[in-house]
Amino acid sequence: MKYLRPALGVLLGLYVLRNLYYFALTVGDKTGAMPLTGANAGFKPFTDALAWWQIAIWTVLIIAYVIATLRLFRGGKATVPLAVGFVLDAASLIIMRGMATYQQIVPADVQQMDIICVVAVLVGLVVVWWTERSSAPTAAAA
Repeated sequence: MKYLRPALGVLLGLYVLRNLYYFALTVGDKTGAMPLTGANAGFKPFTDALAWWQIAIWTVLIIAYVIATLRLFRGGKATVPLAVGFVLDAASLIIMRGMATYQQIVPADVQQMDIICVVAVLVGLVVVWWTERSSAPTAAAA
């Protein structure tokens, strides 16, 4: 139990890095600061199809995940920011999956990985909630 929350923090931190990578590519391409080239050039129609409000949602979910990650490492309550991140992440994925460009441009294995990651965050959310719930009476008694 002692290592569960830091382990979840590492996994969530890696997911944050994955999100930051795609976020940087998308914003860089949309602003013209870092146009997509090489292997990423094929994603240009998808990044062009993303609206700025979708990117704003993405920004908030990344911030929520960063807060949850830091709280997992520091022993604080991480359920609320993790739940906010999960809800926004799931909503974002549902919206993207409804886009024709997502279905056409994004490879099937990446689409599957997107679903797996959101489900993994849900499992992590349940585990974090459970650990915080089960440790609450002990902390109150002390």
